[in-house]
Amino acid sequence: MSEKEIRGFPNDNLVKRDNFSQRPHKRAGTAALLPAAGLALALLLAGCSDTAVPAASAPAAVSEAAGGNAADGSTKIEYAFTERSEDPAQLASSVIDGAQRTLDIAIYNLDSQTLADKMVRALDRGVEVRILTEKSKAEKGSQGKLLQTLKDAGAQIKINTHDGKMHEKISIADTSTVTVGSFNYTDASSEENDEVLVAIHDASVAKDWTDVFDGMWNDTENFAEWEAES
Repeated sequence: MSEKEIRGFPNDNLVKRDNFSQRPHKRAGTAALLPAAGLALALLLAGCSDTAVPAASAPAAVSEAAGGNAADGSTKIEYAFTERSEDPAQLASSVIDGAQRTLDIAIYNLDSQTLADKMVRALDRGVEVRILTEKSKAEKGSQGKLLQTLKDAGAQIKINTHDGKMHEKISIADTSTVTVGSFNYTDASSEENDEVLVAIHDASVAKDWTDVFDGMWNDTENFAEWEAES
């Protein structure tokens, strides 16, 4: 397992609150190692909120752990915290931009025009895009318009029909890279909230997550094709 590398995803659009940026931060560096299993457990325990909470500034880190895609058997992990003025939206964009064949996204809330445009460009280059999203959010005007744009461009879109929420916030690109975290595809998530997004470049993890996504996608009792309200 190698030491951390640093890769920047700075966010210049953050709304900073007075005492927030004064907190002493531990900058990402080479002092700590982050095993993939421990990171995954931490992410699964994380929750999220729709309430906007302003955040504060530094670059996203890359960690490596045993197993995965790299020639040396390592797994590359990238993450971005808005708390450190890193930009989860830029990390999400890089994964969408890198997709060549398939892009599966399960996202609770989607109203970012920038990320929607990235998905449209992926569709234009022949990527198969499937989106699962929360029904109560899909009914809102801003998200509904973006979903219609994506559908017109060729994306397949489904919503939950069960009583609970489709609360996932994941993506899977080319069955080789996954993202997960508290980050929704919204401007508030990038510019106001305390959020984190993690990208794990590992084909075995991505294959397992694709199986889970397929199970949801093919569950006709709990998910159905999205249609814009007339």
